[in-house]
Amino acid sequence: MVIKLIQTNCNGIPDLMCLKNGKTIFVEVKQPGREPTELQKYRHAELIKQGFTVHVMTSEKDIII
Repeated sequence: MVIKLIQTNCNGIPDLMCLKNGKTIFVEVKQPGREPTELQKYRHAELIKQGFTVHVMTSEKDIII
């Protein structure tokens, strides 16, 4: 199940939340050559500190199955 996080009460949260078999992975989608903003990097670090996985993807080649 993939949930697009359109509007949250916390700016900088990744674009997608992916749920499967009791695990949650967050995905930040960026155009090729673009980097996450400093706020996004901060939010990613917060999520990682809590034990979540965060991926930044710029193309379909970045998809991990």
